[in-house]
Amino acid sequence: RMDAAGTRPDEVRRAVQRSEALLGAMDEAVPANDARLAAALGWSRRVRECAGQLEECLLALNRVGEPGGSGVGHAEGRLRVELDEIMECVQRERARISATRQALLDARPYVDRIAVGRRSQVGEQLDACIAAFPDLGTGADLGAQHQMASAVVARVRAASSADSTGSR
Repeated sequence: RMDAAGTRPDEVRRAVQRSEALLGAMDEAVPANDARLAAALGWSRRVRECAGQLEECLLALNRVGEPGGSGVGHAEGRLRVELDEIMECVQRERARISATRQALLDARPYVDRIAVGRRSQVGEQLDACIAAFPDLGTGADLGAQHQMASAVVARVRAASSADSTGSR
């Protein structure tokens, strides 16, 4: 590329810009802190495939002045479509996690309305759920975690309602 920089500076500049744009798209689709989330969603293989496609695109883009670079645009477009799909999925799950976490936090004040005998047990269960959600460890089932969190919130609200109507 250094040789080409002297003879074809515009091509080199375009190749560098396209390379940086692809690297940015990969970073945006799966930021380092979301790699575990992508894995928990079952997208690890697809992310690895995109990393391989990215490497191939970067190699092809940086072959300035050499033949064989005509299919780069197609491969680049295909990679961007894949990355967009992954990014949308990760963003949807991030929003879903935020909503579930907020529901858990919003349920905390209801614990104080529960009768003293049951309050500690229900409160401990809610606190444990808040602390553990989401678990992105190996084999994590995010769907089951969302269901469990919803069940805990429902239990807290039901216990709160039962105790507040029973005390009247």
